[in-house]
Amino acid sequence: MNAGKTRAVKDFAGRSITIAIEDAFCDEHGAVNPRLPVSKGEIVFTPTDGGTRVEFAMIYEDEDALRKIVQMGFEHGIATCMDQLESLLSRRAS
Repeated sequence: MNAGKTRAVKDFAGRSITIAIEDAFCDEHGAVNPRLPVSKGEIVFTPTDGGTRVEFAMIYEDEDALRKIVQMGFEHGIATCMDQLESLLSRRAS
């Protein structure tokens, strides 16, 4: 199970939306697993002439934490998330 905190902040000029993220792995009761990496970061959605630009950045405590998350399949997982986001944004645009 994966648990995370998010906080959305909208630029009052209507130009972008930023979602701050703190993401951790937890057990079935919601207790964070201290042996697995915690990530922090943000996603920024910015309108463009052709649609929406999405910037995604995650930060890990150290290189070992990053290595561990990659070994656990982060690249496949995040690619799946981005595909789902693209599908969602495409449906909202039509």
